[in-house]
Formats: sequence, C-alpha cells, structure tokens
Amino acid sequence: MQSLTPKVDMVRRDNGELILTSGYGLGEVPSNLATLMIEQAKGNPNRPIIVEKNSAGQFEPMTYGEAHEQAMGIATYLLDRGAGVHQPVMIL
Repeated sequence: MQSLTPKVDMVRRDNGELILTSGYGLGEVPSNLATLMIEQAKGNPNRPIIVEKNSAGQFEPMTYGEAHEQAMGIATYLLDRGAGVHQPVMIL
C-alpha cells in the first residue's frame, strides 16, 4: 500500500461544526460489509477491527480474524436453526 500525503479539505460552519473531507477519491470498495470483513480477515487477520476498554481500564483489541471467526459462528448457529433468505432474523 502506498503512503499518500495528507490532503484534507475543511469547512467551518457558523454553528461551530467542522466538516472534514478527504481530497482523495475513495477508490474501489467492496459491495457490502461482509465482503470487506472476509477480505480483511484473509489479508490482515491480526489487524485490529475494534478496540474496547475492559473493566481494568486496559485496551483490548479484537482482530479481523477473531471478528470473522465469531461472525461465522453466529451465522452457522442461525443457519442451523432455519434462518436464511426466506426466514429473516431480527437482532435487538
């Protein structure tokens, strides 16, 4: 991956909001979030996808590989119980 020189455009609104946008185009993106997670889990399995602070105040990362493994476990659980295209699931 090549490194780019930062190029950020900023608009300051009268109400104090700052709108920051990249001066670079987004480029090619996956068609959905699942595809992105699978690509990242394959290419960067040890890269953090999210970091949480635990009860001791220390930061604990979850990697793309771990997140993908958990997502596949949930998907398998739901499929084994009849969920699918014609049997949607609501998650609250």
